[in-house]
Amino acid sequence: MTHPGHRLNRKSIKFQILIDALRSAFVRLFIRGAFLSLAFNIMAQAQVWIQILPSPTSRWTHGTYFLDYYTGWTVADGGEILKTTNRGISWTLLNSGVSTVLSQIQFIDKNTGWIAGGAGNAGVILKSTNGGTTWTTKMSLTVPLTSVYFLSPSLGWAVGAQGKILKTTDGGETW
Repeated sequence: MTHPGHRLNRKSIKFQILIDALRSAFVRLFIRGAFLSLAFNIMAQAQVWIQILPSPTSRWTHGTYFLDYYTGWTVADGGEILKTTNRGISWTLLNSGVSTVLSQIQFIDKNTGWIAGGAGNAGVILKSTNGGTTWTTKMSLTVPLTSVYFLSPSLGWAVGAQGKILKTTDGGETW
């Protein structure tokens, strides 16, 4: 695309082709013997990452799950759970009832969610039915869990150390 008064020449055509390619392409740059992959998304409303200061926690965070554009949760060491309802601008600390590492969190709707976690020789699965306000321990075991995933309100899996794979068909009541 040219602007009034600008002449079309070979350089401007090459530049426009480059801009068009960058709009939704992955570009690999060779820098000092290593490839650096950069994803470019040059659109009218570009998305940018911003750092939230001060941080809502001083602990290591491990898993984050957003149910929609506004509502999300993150889990951390020490049993910390944080919830946002404004796209991550501010976070509220929730009580998990445990003090172990929480590894991952997933919500299937605005109320029902699960957390997998643990450390050393202890693991835990927690469930909330009120948007994360309160949590109930659904299973304790002797290996830490690293991930939880629910396909539906009743069908889910949790995995962890030593090849542990757990499945539930009743919403996490039994595993």
